[in-house]
Amino acid sequence: MKKRDTMFSALIFVFAAVCFFYVIPAYTPSVEVRHDLGPEMFPKLTMAMLMICSLALVAINLFSGSSGKNDEGAGDEAAARESNLQLAAWCKSFIAVLFYILGVSFVGFYSSTFVFTAVYFRRLERKAYAAVLVTNLALFALIWFGFEKLMKVALPAGLLF
Repeated sequence: MKKRDTMFSALIFVFAAVCFFYVIPAYTPSVEVRHDLGPEMFPKLTMAMLMICSLALVAINLFSGSSGKNDEGAGDEAAARESNLQLAAWCKSFIAVLFYILGVSFVGFYSSTFVFTAVYFRRLERKAYAAVLVTNLALFALIWFGFEKLMKVALPAGLLF
């Protein structure tokens, strides 16, 4: 498990570094702004934080004082099965987020976010649906006001909104 965690953290670092140094500068439109921050500030800040956190995870895994063997043990089938279930759940979440990101470009931010949250929270108890709906509406209002009105940044529009 420890070896897999270290490799995964290193892959996240490489992904964030590629985004930080190549993808964000190459694909962010140059917009004239009144201050030094510009449209690259938030994505670069996010990728820098991701690089720092992934390096910290690599360091913790490498220098934690253990021998570097798997934490599961040789004959512990239940732990291996649990680890595989966690990996499968992580992969499902990753695929869901990927479809959400693709959906933003086709149907717009608001529509895609509403569908994503409805699908993602489908396993909650039925009584929690009302709270999730109220929370989503408040979040949409806050995002709309913050981006569209305060910062004058248009969110991705698609076919619906």
